[in-house]
Amino acid sequence: NSRQRVNNGLTVNGTVNINQNGILGFEGTSTLAGSGSVVLGATGGGNRIDLDGNGTTTIASGITVRGQNGTIGQQINIGGTQTLVNNGLISADVAGGMITIDQSAVLNNNRLEARNGATLQLASDVGNGGSGVILADNGVVLQSGVRISGGDIQSANGGALRVSSTAANYVDAATVSGVMDMSTVGNSRQRVNNGLTVNGTVNMNQNGILSFEGTGTLSGTGSIVVGST
Repeated sequence: NSRQRVNNGLTVNGTVNINQNGILGFEGTSTLAGSGSVVLGATGGGNRIDLDGNGTTTIASGITVRGQNGTIGQQINIGGTQTLVNNGLISADVAGGMITIDQSAVLNNNRLEARNGATLQLASDVGNGGSGVILADNGVVLQSGVRISGGDIQSANGGALRVSSTAANYVDAATVSGVMDMSTVGNSRQRVNNGLTVNGTVNMNQNGILSFEGTGTLSGTGSIVVGST
């Protein structure tokens, strides 16, 4: 239960290790700068990077946030509404672990990823900038009732964007270059605004529903595969 609250930014050129429900809290508007890493440990979702107060927290381009289990977002100490700007790398990269991005809206200008059999759960809306990528490389990016806007959803080595069973899931003018998995979770739902580009594969099964709303185009060079159920 260690606590470290940050005002006016923090530069990390080494390593911050968070475990046993430790909370690193960024308050107001600030930047996590430097060339180092914040590592979330094994003990569970109580390992937190907390975003408190009203403002914007920016992860700079040289920073990696990675590890096994933990939560990025939420308000613990003083409440408020935060936006997380990711210019660095957020990576769930330890087999069997889960890192969740929760409550704070995300502007992703670089990469959010799951690797090595880990899961990155998106429980906050993600808007991808021009170079924003979501990658599942031998891991799962789990979309849990949020909107993914713009950017490229990629996968490799059996990884996938896995869609949950809530009608609160949206993709908005996004590109799927890898696999969108709408077959593993029963009754998965994905709603589409402003078109969808599929250069990879959308797999649908177990009563999954891909819904196109309003005026939009299903474009690209890929496939939508409807399964056996």
